[in-house]
Amino acid sequence: MNENAPLLRTEDEVALAESAREVVESVCPRSASRALIEGYEPGRELWAQAAELGWTSILLSGDDGGLEMGLPAVCAVMEELGRTLAPSPMLSVVLAGHAAPERTLEGEVIAVVEPVTLDAQMASAFLCAGRLYERDEVDIRPLRRLDGRDAAVVVPTGEGTPCAAEPDRDGATVALCAEMLGGMTAALDLTLEYLKTRRQFDKPIGAFQTLQHRAVDLFIEVQLARGAVMNAALHPTPANVSLAKARCNDAFLAVCHEGIQLHGGIGMTAEHDLGLFVKRARVCEHTLGHSAFHRDRWAVSRGY
Repeated sequence: MNENAPLLRTEDEVALAESAREVVESVCPRSASRALIEGYEPGRELWAQAAELGWTSILLSGDDGGLEMGLPAVCAVMEELGRTLAPSPMLSVVLAGHAAPERTLEGEVIAVVEPVTLDAQMASAFLCAGRLYERDEVDIRPLRRLDGRDAAVVVPTGEGTPCAAEPDRDGATVALCAEMLGGMTAALDLTLEYLKTRRQFDKPIGAFQTLQHRAVDLFIEVQLARGAVMNAALHPTPANVSLAKARCNDAFLAVCHEGIQLHGGIGMTAEHDLGLFVKRARVCEHTLGHSAFHRDRWAVSRGY
């Protein structure tokens, strides 16, 4: 077992995470993710592999032909996607829930119409207010977001068909938290590697105690976020989900901003990958609820 694997994961989930890491790093490493992000293109090749490997069936029940592995298994995949910033419609698959299980199994993406609809380029159908609209029944207005991900304003124009499925916002929030966890872990790894290799006064700057303390603080933030995410995946109550999202929002930004400080001038350059993580952290912060929203939701759910 990987020594960095969360202790709460089962053997199947650890195996799934390791398999996902191999696929993501081979098909969509960070260099490929950068090219897709800068071109505002979705990761179609990665998604084709994901559908073939059965990622789309992780949450579906056995009656629908799914693996029925639950949110922890989804989180195992999402964390690996976050490590390389790989553009993937996996979040939309979780958000759409059981809107069209047979189509989801085939690798089709059902997007949920929100003020900003995710994965509009990849979607073959759209779920909105209890109806399912095919692609030719909506007006799609692409957006260019800070993180370069596939997004649009989508307006239904056709009649659609009734669909009883409701968006799984809590499940999608936990999945997004897992992606953020992978992102902050990779951003911290970049910073730690820099502290080990950048030399001043004939020694690595990581040997200076002040910088060690700052790095330890970031490590603690990541581990606290990991605990919150795994708890929310196992017990997705409103309080647990909101706690995880609020903590991941803050931790991801803290790791990225402090990472820039520890890198110095090079961390500010567009060529450095740390900037990609900062942009993704900013967008994730406001996707499916910002910190103030989730702190309020946590307090209400706990009776305060």
